[in-house]
Amino acid sequence: MGAGVLFAGTREGDYEYVVETKSSLAHKMLLEAAGRKFYGFIERFGAAALSIVAFIFSLYSFYQSESTQNFVFQNEAIKTEYDIYRELSKLQHDNPFLTHLFAQSPATYFYITEQIRTALEGTPPREKTKLLLEERSLAHFIFTTYEQTYYQWQTAVQANNRHLAVLLADNLDFFDKFLCNSRLVWFWDNNNNDQMSDYFSKELVSYYKSHVHRSCAVTPDSSGPIGLSSRQSGGQNG
Repeated sequence: MGAGVLFAGTREGDYEYVVETKSSLAHKMLLEAAGRKFYGFIERFGAAALSIVAFIFSLYSFYQSESTQNFVFQNEAIKTEYDIYRELSKLQHDNPFLTHLFAQSPATYFYITEQIRTALEGTPPREKTKLLLEERSLAHFIFTTYEQTYYQWQTAVQANNRHLAVLLADNLDFFDKFLCNSRLVWFWDNNNNDQMSDYFSKELVSYYKSHVHRSCAVTPDSSGPIGLSSRQSGGQNG
């Protein structure tokens, strides 16, 4: 039957007989042999083994750190982009006489322009001049958000953050279509006295030429819906 061992119970006369079979003894001997070999390995190659383990953990830590940094960067970029869209929506809401800058098609631009012209009939030149200055400021803000999105996309590409790069590329595609607006096209590089392309990086200007200018067929609008008399606007129309 194999070896047997008697153990005293907790109460007098109470005994338990435990039988260890040959198979269980063989299993125990196998484990003990494996344990001896393992400890022998550690004694012989302990420093090298620990170095390998430390290297593996360092790689894992680096991976985790990179993942965390990418997540933080992606989260911040997404937050920034949505802050931009919220700000653009707010500007459109708060400046009804400048909503032509947000028109996404020639037909929409023409329709909104006519509405604004009708609403501004009889407006003193002084007030119209103020609106023209506000219009220029808003156009500059739109181009600035375009540049910001461009550089965020470029940074994501350089950092090999594929998911963020795809998201920002979609945002750039939105701006490429958004900027194909008769008045914004005029502000960018048709206003001889003050073309806004001069205020932005050469990289962005080059990107604009290949992604907006090349496919945009609208006619630049030198006066927009606000308009002034020829005497007042002559210097602006170039």
